[in-house]
Amino acid sequence: MPAPGLSALLLAVPALLLALVALPFRYDVTLAEPDLARMMAALLYGHATGANELAGMHYGLSFSFGYYKLLYALAPAEWLRHPDLAAHLINVVGIAAGLLCAWTCTCYLSRLLGLTAGVCASLLFFLSPVMLPVALSGHPLVPAAACAFAAGWLFLEADETGSRRLRLACLGAAFLLLVAGLTLRAEIALAFPFFWLAGSRSGAARRWWPYAWRAALLGAAFLAFLFLQQGFVESEGGAAGRLGRFLASFMSPALIGRGLVVLALATGLATLLGVALAARSRALRAREIALTLLLGLPGLVLWLPNPQPARHFFFPVLAACLLAALWLEHRPGGMRRAIGFSLLLVLANQLAAEALRAPIVSRYAWSYPAATPRRATQQVPLGLFPLDQQANQAQVEAERAEATALAAHAPERLVVLADFQHHLIARLIAADPSLQWSETTRDGRVVNELRSPGRRIVLVEKYHAWPRDAAAEILASDAWAGWPIYVQRSTLSRFDKTEIPAERRYSP
Repeated sequence: MPAPGLSALLLAVPALLLALVALPFRYDVTLAEPDLARMMAALLYGHATGANELAGMHYGLSFSFGYYKLLYALAPAEWLRHPDLAAHLINVVGIAAGLLCAWTCTCYLSRLLGLTAGVCASLLFFLSPVMLPVALSGHPLVPAAACAFAAGWLFLEADETGSRRLRLACLGAAFLLLVAGLTLRAEIALAFPFFWLAGSRSGAARRWWPYAWRAALLGAAFLAFLFLQQGFVESEGGAAGRLGRFLASFMSPALIGRGLVVLALATGLATLLGVALAARSRALRAREIALTLLLGLPGLVLWLPNPQPARHFFFPVLAACLLAALWLEHRPGGMRRAIGFSLLLVLANQLAAEALRAPIVSRYAWSYPAATPRRATQQVPLGLFPLDQQANQAQVEAERAEATALAAHAPERLVVLADFQHHLIARLIAADPSLQWSETTRDGRVVNELRSPGRRIVLVEKYHAWPRDAAAEILASDAWAGWPIYVQRSTLSRFDKTEIPAERRYSP
């Protein structure tokens, strides 16, 4: 058993290595995925209206309302008037949340399954292909998971302490952390079965009452979340109605095959090899295998039919890393060798991803042309992390520059055909805070509109109605007859067949 000082240092190693590898390639005034760009635009709009998160147009508000409240509370007013500063806020919060999440996860898993397994699992997970770009991104799932891991650690402390007062304090604090985590991102409820049945290794916790207390607190935390959520889902028929519409809109069994590929790329091929070896190993206990399945299966059921972005597989990838780490723990050679093998798997994941990148890029039917010399997508990790991260940053920087130029000279009437709209929406709102933002669906297309007494700018998404030709339909529409039309260059697809006539084409 390592000395206490060494144990504390080992618990910090995954967070320190995450900082060492990911911080040099962090985002600054652009964002790590389109959903975060939508959130950034909504932050500006909420501030411009004075209603904050109640202004509407806040993506994911019903299951991340706590995250919006946190950002509005933290941000100086000036930061909510400019897209770059709002994006910077999300990224700074993301750095703090990611490092905290890595530390709380390591502490929890080490307390649950032993120091070797906990450190190895965290190394494999936070340095995995999916988490290197996500961990410091500012996505609300990361701080929510940090709250959940801290609550799990408190559950174990409550199991093992002999003090009734300390036990009650731990359980009360765990309840508050779980409620906070759910308001940041309700998705952490997928891991609640794991937190319920993952009890301490010590003999003191082999009684029934810790499981009863955990079940009661997990249930109470979820009920408290539903109570706090009411004001954000009343107009959508309540929580059940909101969830039903989400499942109907975004889930497709036809995507399960793609989901398995995304899951493999997110986890890393070397880690999957470790999982395969663990599955064949007789050294793993039935309890250990059962716990990893309990952690991973709910997320697989929910997200395999909706696999992108790869961040959806947060808990399944963690489960795979945990199983591989348990296999490493049971191998001869002790902790030092297990940690060394974990780092070798991390490196092998990156090398395998880079080797697979070219075949994937050449065979996949891409919707849009490559915006940079190295093809990249924020939906799935593709290749060596530093190169993939820089390519993605170059791509979104091009979107940001295009939005900046267009917003600076946009006329009073304009139709924009674009699938990456939110940098532009944010720039337009920053330039004219009187604009009112609304979203409707017309003829199967999502249409965002920015309107004030003197201006109307309509942004039409194209991909929802593929293979229909958006330009042809807009040109034939009476709703915007004679309006100038701007086509976002980065989202020109094989379905965009009609050229905009010169007299209608707008160029900033």
